[in-house]
Amino acid sequence: MEGTRSNKSETFSGSSKIVTPVSINIRDINFDKFELMIKNLFNQLQILHLTTNYDGTYFDAHRWEQLILSFMPNLRIFDFQHISPIENNTDNNQLIYDSVVNRFCSLFWFNRKWFFEYQL
Repeated sequence: MEGTRSNKSETFSGSSKIVTPVSINIRDINFDKFELMIKNLFNQLQILHLTTNYDGTYFDAHRWEQLILSFMPNLRIFDFQHISPIENNTDNNQLIYDSVVNRFCSLFWFNRKWFFEYQL
């Protein structure tokens, strides 16, 4: 699924919940809209492969924890990739990404055996 910019109001609803593995490549869908989609469609989801581009709001580990606990309780595999070009590979960039990854190192993530890494 690829998102595109639109001025239309978007709603996500469905009578059946999605259980099969889902792969989503998000471009231009903010986390609020993505969260609405999750809440309405993915309650039974077990496997999620997600790729985001440029939007740092997807790095909110606490928000992910709440979303998964409340609306994806059956999630077993969470494969999250974020693509963001970096102008210069500096020590400062390393510190920024270390900080982001460390937010995903709580017991919530550890107990599920979901580990994070990044490449610069």
